Amino acid sequence: MRQKARPDPKPLVQRKNLTAADAARDLNVAKSTITRFINGESELSIDLATKIKRVYNAPVEVFFKIDAQYKAYVVAQNIAKSVA
Repeated sequence: MRQKARPDPKPLVQRKNLTAADAARDLNVAKSTITRFINGESELSIDLATKIKRVYNAPVEVFFKIDAQYKAYVVAQNIAKSVA
């Protein structure tokens, strides 16, 4: 069975009508921290998840599920490369 690519967290951010700069300001983090997570270039840290929950009361469980699905996808890709 083929794994799906990482689900996109952008719709969750867009529902709040936030830009990365807005979120960075609200969460007191660098804009690059937000954009790296949204673009799949970094994992969701406990610290960032805590800030998201505290500031936006957002369902951080969804973000962790997205992160977990992405990790499972990467593992599957690594295994497929080693078998090929």
